[in-house]
Amino acid sequence: MQSERKNSKINIPFIICLIVFIAALVFGGVYLYKQKSREKVYDDLKEKVAVDTPTATPVPPTQAPEDTPTPTPLPTKEPVVIPIDFAAAKEVNNDIYAWIRIPDTEVDYPILQSPDDVIDSYYLDHTVEKAEGLPGAIYTHKLNSKNFHDRCTIIYGHNMRDGSMFGSLGNYRDAAYADEHDTIYIYTPEHILEYKVFACITYDDRYIPGAFDFSKDEGLQAYLDSLKEVRNWASYWRDSVPVTSKDKIITLSTCNGVFDERYLIEAVLVDEK
Repeated sequence: MQSERKNSKINIPFIICLIVFIAALVFGGVYLYKQKSREKVYDDLKEKVAVDTPTATPVPPTQAPEDTPTPTPLPTKEPVVIPIDFAAAKEVNNDIYAWIRIPDTEVDYPILQSPDDVIDSYYLDHTVEKAEGLPGAIYTHKLNSKNFHDRCTIIYGHNMRDGSMFGSLGNYRDAAYADEHDTIYIYTPEHILEYKVFACITYDDRYIPGAFDFSKDEGLQAYLDSLKEVRNWASYWRDSVPVTSKDKIITLSTCNGVFDERYLIEAVLVDEK
């Protein structure tokens, strides 16, 4: 009888631990399922907004009389084809105003900006469909205009472990990778903006728009100087890409796995169509 009571006392804590363990597994499984569902939203959106580049149909030349001199053809500009159907994108969320794409990487997402978010953190934990939770969205603050004419436009995204969102930016710590993936495209409904990566920086967690006055050339120069001052193994500056205070740049900002650090990819505008 005493042995049975002793076993009963031993089993109760075990049963409680087992219940807690199972509950944790169930909770974790449900959370991961919801996260994967939220991530799938972006894959579905990419298919929805993709635009096939039209194939140009050659026009046969007009036959002129033999005694008529052949006019010199005027150079023609190829039409700019925006590869994103923004009308379809806005059917999903009207806050979508641009699209970022880094060829041959995971980065291929809409850029959003909430007009009603007082503290500018809504899309930190809301997806493009406004579902709460990770992976959030790629977004900018209202301090930045939506035309990318600011001296510095800061684009935020989560560093997801599966490489989605801005989770692949850590690969830029490898200089060879950065050289092979040095072009960033921003699409808007009217323009194609091409940027070249000029720096990959492990930075502190200061609020950059509040620390520098980007309304002036001097403010951008101060920011560029602060980037050059960073000295650690995970940061470097690409001298082959010129950048000055007269340029327009973008900053891709994501968490670095350390509480008081951010990882930044810096790129300068080199072409606008």
